[in-house]
Amino acid sequence: LARAAEGTYLSITSNAIRDMTFGNPVVGIDSANALRVTTFTEDSRRPALDFYDLDMNASTLTIWFSETVNSSSLDVTQFTLQQRESGVGGTVDESHTLTSQSRQNVVFSHIVTITISKYDLNEIKRKPQLAISGATTWLSITENAVNDMNLVPNNVIGIPATAGLRVRNYNADVTSPVLLSFDLDMTNEILALHFSETVNTSSLVIG
Repeated sequence: LARAAEGTYLSITSNAIRDMTFGNPVVGIDSANALRVTTFTEDSRRPALDFYDLDMNASTLTIWFSETVNSSSLDVTQFTLQQRESGVGGTVDESHTLTSQSRQNVVFSHIVTITISKYDLNEIKRKPQLAISGATTWLSITENAVNDMNLVPNNVIGIPATAGLRVRNYNADVTSPVLLSFDLDMTNEILALHFSETVNTSSLVIG
């Protein structure tokens, strides 16, 4: 719909508008006889990422764009969470680029929700100063992150790592880790504990 002249027609009812003299209603045009566009100008405006919310408890990154985007074109590997506004020159522990294990909802809308994979979530949590509050949650994206719905797609305006966008709403992880299983090696005297999420090993109390 309205992506090219060939698919752009207009119908109106007789209640749409009236003339200036006697208030005569316009002649209606029904959908069966819809009027084809005379001049069609393609959308050349690139979508922009306006703001986003991060929910570490629900494992979701919800993004609002300036217009409807083609969510099936979205590439999660072009999204990077970083500890501060400028992620350039920092250590590897200060940022994390999502992997293809994370998935977005495929709905044509200006709002896209990415479900962060368990791997990505554990990697984020493994980095002690990354995304632990609103002040430590910034996002950068490349221009290959997503396209709009245009017939000849316009790619999104990138957000460089030097000028990351701060999270709008941040929801902390309030779910306690669970011990799922353990392995015991009596020969090498090793007890391996397997938890449901990344844990702070320095907080482990033995005995």
